[in-house]
Amino acid sequence: MQVSAYETPTGAVNLHWQLNNEALAVQERLDGRYLLVTNDYSLTHQQMFQIYRDKASS
Repeated sequence: MQVSAYETPTGAVNLHWQLNNEALAVQERLDGRYLLVTNDYSLTHQQMFQIYRDKASS
């Protein structure tokens, strides 16, 4: 999304926003569900997901 703000000659603030359709299309292609698989059967679903999230934020 592209946003611009500007002040009018009367002192009012105008906001204008517009969707960036190209950037939105790129992000939509990345949306979805991903299968997480492990060979460590001692992990709970929550533990496995937390390990995945920790790696993604590194």
